[in-house]
Amino acid sequence: MKKLELEGQGSIEYLLMFALFLTILAAFTIPSMINPARSSSEKIRKVSEAKVACDQIASSINNITYQENGIDTLGISISGKWTLKIDDSNPPMFRILVRTDDKKFQVKNELDYGFDDNVTISSGDYRIIIKHGDDEKINTEEDNVKIILNPG
Repeated sequence: MKKLELEGQGSIEYLLMFALFLTILAAFTIPSMINPARSSSEKIRKVSEAKVACDQIASSINNITYQENGIDTLGISISGKWTLKIDDSNPPMFRILVRTDDKKFQVKNELDYGFDDNVTISSGDYRIIIKHGDDEKINTEEDNVKIILNPG
């Protein structure tokens, strides 16, 4: 009778050691699986945010290009660091370059009219003002980004 009790106790001790091993293994592996997923979802969110803003700003630039003395104002909220760029390529493009921890991503839209200029902005809420003016440029003043068009 004594021998059977000891064999049962050995089995219980073996199961407890195995459960402890699994607990320690899970404690170290689960966080290493979650962090890359969190990082990837953060990158996707930032690029998606930039794509929506790029579509809105490019559409507004195209609309204002054909309106004499036209003006449009958009509100955007960004996380991270962006470079807004208009280039006079063929076809002209509006680009947003998004910097994440280890990579740069670019989203772009075609424009009906372009010029060469860019500005870099950091995290925050911005008002994008698109209007006609004498000098073609993109500049920042506090939380405003002004895009001045002169399609002439």
